[in-house]
Amino acid sequence: MLALNFILKKMGLEVMMYSTDETPAIYSFMPGIDKVINNPPKREFDLMFTVDISVVSRIGERKVSAKKLINIDHHLDNQRYGDINLIIEAASVGEILYDMAVEFGIPIDREIAIPLYVSIMTDTGSFKYSSATAKTFGIAKALVEAGANPSEISSAVYDTRTFASLKILSAALSN
Repeated sequence: MLALNFILKKMGLEVMMYSTDETPAIYSFMPGIDKVINNPPKREFDLMFTVDISVVSRIGERKVSAKKLINIDHHLDNQRYGDINLIIEAASVGEILYDMAVEFGIPIDREIAIPLYVSIMTDTGSFKYSSATAKTFGIAKALVEAGANPSEISSAVYDTRTFASLKILSAALSN
């Protein structure tokens, strides 16, 4: 969502980012995360994108109203609930958004590179799942060259824990 936000803004579009869930603390380092809202305004938008949501019910209780819906996903079992469905088999939706940015001539800068790298890294289990292909590594290379720092990103995502999560982990390990 964050990468798509920056891509669309570079295309001159006004963008609002909405998520039904609170943003997990591990993603607080990402550019633009502070602009994600959890309560959408009660108005109809011209266009809405869903990203990496294969089942329409995952959009949440607080529905956003839009004239057109574009559904972008890499899960082939996607319900194809959009007016336009961009469903492509890939290791992550980050690969699809990267290709989209390149296709539209949008330069990949640090703001776009970081969330795309996070998407690819998390969906490939840090590149250890079989879904990671030569193309995946090529895109990751381009994202690192554009400013995504693999060490910093991995540390932020995998080594950051809240006190509450440590308490849950402690309880789980003791049982």
